[in-house]
Amino acid sequence: MQKVDYFSILKKYIDQSTEAYSMIIAHGALVAAKAYKAAVKLSLTNEQKQFIVEASMLHDIGTIQTEVYSDEKNPYIMHGVLGRKILEDEGLPRHAFVCEHHIGVGIAKEDITDGHLPLPVRDMIPQTIEEEIVAYADKFYSKKPESFYVEKSISDIILQMKKDFGERKAHIFEEWVDRFE
Repeated sequence: MQKVDYFSILKKYIDQSTEAYSMIIAHGALVAAKAYKAAVKLSLTNEQKQFIVEASMLHDIGTIQTEVYSDEKNPYIMHGVLGRKILEDEGLPRHAFVCEHHIGVGIAKEDITDGHLPLPVRDMIPQTIEEEIVAYADKFYSKKPESFYVEKSISDIILQMKKDFGERKAHIFEEWVDRFE
């Protein structure tokens, strides 16, 4: 498997002098380190580990096209779909799916229709172990400046998942904890 130069891709889409660039790099590195530990625990191949690190570094690239980091009006919930498009255009379909599938523990079609979410109506649920690991590791780190580098506790994540997404989604996360920790 050829290595992906994720820094070049990030620099292509994000001005290096911005807070967005620093945040996406730092957050990606934190997620990559956590995800890599899970990959080692599961004795994944070197290719899988490499992919997990690359995908972790790129998973939030779509945030650059949301209202958080640009003048565009795209809501933050769309960053996975937007990231998928960017990485597909870069010829990275597997990495693109990680972007789209990493939000929460995945977003089902029913979540989109029932919640009237501004997303294409399709399942956006992790399909591979690599996608699950990146989604899992992402839950441990906030992008809020006051708690950016602080790893959240498993119990805090589960409580927040129950509050925001319900028991079923929290249960999926608990299953991931059992597998990845």
